[in-house]
Amino acid sequence: MYDRNPPYYYARACKETIFKGGLQSGAVDTTALMYNERNSIVAESWRRVQAVIWNRALIRIEKGSLGLASNKVRKGDMVYIIYGCTVPLILQKKEYKSMQERRLEKFEDGVESMKRLVQKCEKNRARRADWERKKDAAREDIEKLQEVRFIEETTKEFNSKIKRNPSEVMEKLVPRCKRNRDRRAKWEEKKRSAEEDESIEKLWEIKVIQKQTER
Repeated sequence: MYDRNPPYYYARACKETIFKGGLQSGAVDTTALMYNERNSIVAESWRRVQAVIWNRALIRIEKGSLGLASNKVRKGDMVYIIYGCTVPLILQKKEYKSMQERRLEKFEDGVESMKRLVQKCEKNRARRADWERKKDAAREDIEKLQEVRFIEETTKEFNSKIKRNPSEVMEKLVPRCKRNRDRRAKWEEKKRSAEEDESIEKLWEIKVIQKQTER
């Protein structure tokens, strides 16, 4: 479709925006208008404005005509009108790079990839450490609560059986304490195995980084 102009009501939407806040502040926040404006016509008009002029450059050709183009245009670029295209095309002369320049670019890309991988690993490690800290804190709270409950239950049981022979009470308390110690020892063993798994995971991350660097 040729000669498509913006709808007639876009001018009124722009005027309304300027009178709302543009005159007082001297600037218009188009992002706020697109996402916070109640009037859908105003929001839609500014979406089209951003799509057309954002990241664009105002250019002037040798004949004096003005136009909007990519912000990467340079002096000496050629403007072509090609059959079948609704807009002119800007062609830029491309120079071939030497082997040394390409190797340098490849090395720089590898360095940037390495930096991104290291940052990602650091974030994952910090996230895991935070999670482990929260898990340990929650486990400590649970253990304290279990100890308090055990003491309360033991006290109740002891008070209820104080009239009986104390040796019978101790015979029941000693196995319970032993079971608690065994559970504690198993938990410590699981914790050590988890730490070993974490060290293996760190070693795996280092190997992945080395492979990315070799590429």
